[in-house]
Amino acid sequence: MRWWKDIHAALRGIPHAIGGGVAANQYRPPRHTADVDFMVRLRDLPAAEDAARKAGWKWTATLRLEGGLKGSAWERDGNELDLIGVPGALGHDAINAARRNYRNGLPYLTLRHVVALKMIPNRTQALADIATMLGHASPAQIRSVRAAVKRFLGPDDVADLDQMVEMRRLERG
Repeated sequence: MRWWKDIHAALRGIPHAIGGGVAANQYRPPRHTADVDFMVRLRDLPAAEDAARKAGWKWTATLRLEGGLKGSAWERDGNELDLIGVPGALGHDAINAARRNYRNGLPYLTLRHVVALKMIPNRTQALADIATMLGHASPAQIRSVRAAVKRFLGPDDVADLDQMVEMRRLERG
């Protein structure tokens, strides 16, 4: 986690937040993830990449992402970092909310934003992460997630979310 604080310091002045599996671990029993995702607003991605380069990170790949997300993979001293630019209102809202959601000295995406962003790629592991997070969420948190999905994604995604919530409810009895 020490190197997480190093990249956090390197991104000083660029609004950012921890996302992906590491952020999801804040809302469910933790699972191992090989890298850490630092999220920025899409317009700030070039500045974040420049800051990573200046901090000694080596670019390794352009990430293939969906839903207007763009990103790049980086490596330094065996540590793996993904920088991900989040477009539009979702990026603005997610990064601003993270500024009020610090844990261990680092800004983390809120549950509603982690779920919304994990719904974009529609990958099996992301859907499993969502189901697990929802299983540990309070009714108020689920309402907040639902509102974010409705605002940033759309009605089909709200229907998918509602199905996941209902499945978790049935599993728990």
